[in-house]
Amino acid sequence: MNSQLASMNKESIAIAVKTEQSLQKLPQLEQLTTWHTLHAGIYSRTVHLKAGEAIVGALIKVPTTLTIAGDMKVYIGNEVRHVEGFTVIAASQHRKQVMYAIKDTFVTMSFCTTAQTIEEAEDEFTDESDKLMSRDKNSINIIQIGD
Repeated sequence: MNSQLASMNKESIAIAVKTEQSLQKLPQLEQLTTWHTLHAGIYSRTVHLKAGEAIVGALIKVPTTLTIAGDMKVYIGNEVRHVEGFTVIAASQHRKQVMYAIKDTFVTMSFCTTAQTIEEAEDEFTDESDKLMSRDKNSINIIQIGD
């Protein structure tokens, strides 16, 4: 896989939004665990997708590093990429990923920040923070904030 994800155009984001709307009609994940680490000016959030699970991420407004460990399909732009094994990707801002886990997969997104709290970091990377599973009352958040 190309180790870089470019920004998405309006048409590609519209496809991701349409996919999100379609997936919302299916049974939803009742709970998602998000591991948050805020340390040394870097915020990282990790989610674990079990085989067969799909998610549509929030619209990302900052450049990030995306680390994937597992086996999944990722929609980015006008293509679906197969990511297998361990991959670190330079990911541009202005993207909305659709991800489908073929096998159990861990996905970590990281970016530089001056945020002091998890909520501040979430608000910094997206204007859709109210839609994040980590904000859902049924989800589990494991938080580590360093010095």
